[in-house]
Amino acid sequence: MRETEIELIAERVSDVTVTKTFKALGLDINDSEDIRHFQANMAWVFRFRRLSERIGTTVIVTVFTVLTGGILKLAYEALKSKTGGS
Repeated sequence: MRETEIELIAERVSDVTVTKTFKALGLDINDSEDIRHFQANMAWVFRFRRLSERIGTTVIVTVFTVLTGGILKLAYEALKSKTGGS
């Protein structure tokens, strides 16, 4: 086989694979409205994931700060009671 024939076969295989993949996702690649909805959904998922990562990081930092503050408060109270301070 020549290189161009292999390229044509590879292109046909990739076209069929992409078409079947999108069909399995319930999308018609020939319908521009389906594609627009899919793109909008993917953008929303990306923004949602990014927001949830930020919220998760904020929660972790907040919990760590509160726990550290509590431990420092306990250590301070223990030292204060040991030394008889008021």
